[in-house]
Amino acid sequence: MKARQVVESGDWAPMKGQGSFDNIDELFALGMASIPLRDPGRAAAAFEQLTNAGKTIPDRDAREVAQIMAVQIDGLIKLGRNDRAGALAAFARAAQLEAARPRPVARPYPIKPAAELYGEILLGTGDAAAAVTQFKAALARTPGRAASLLGLARAASVAGPRADAVKAAKDFLAAWHLADKDRPELAEMRALAR
Repeated sequence: MKARQVVESGDWAPMKGQGSFDNIDELFALGMASIPLRDPGRAAAAFEQLTNAGKTIPDRDAREVAQIMAVQIDGLIKLGRNDRAGALAAFARAAQLEAARPRPVARPYPIKPAAELYGEILLGTGDAAAAVTQFKAALARTPGRAASLLGLARAASVAGPRADAVKAAKDFLAAWHLADKDRPELAEMRALAR
């Protein structure tokens, strides 16, 4: 749960200086947090450990998830080094590996859907049209997921179609109808849904 909380919230502070982990989810959260915390050594160690786990975990399902997570961390490391082409190739590979897996029954696994992360990176690097495609792929795997709806609304508001942006914004608002009213995402999506 700690790993999901950190990854979903983007609050990386709880992972600062952490040197241990209880499972691959926490290892992934540690690796992901290490990029914005400017700790490339810890990110590289998490990548190495996830790569190893992707080869050695006895459970096939967990091994596949570890492989996807390792590729995601590799993409984040490359992005942090300003290797945009290498990063995008890694994120595309992670999304491809994820797409080959069965759809999750409830929560996404890996804890940060590969297509969603790829969409966020594409949007952040200026390719909103490609981001729309990735967010739609993420939503096909985990319908109604707030982070994917938010990403789709943002990407489609830039690249179109506008109807996709409005629908995603409305779906996001419906999912977050009980959220704290001062959340900036709510104001952003309300403006977009008009």
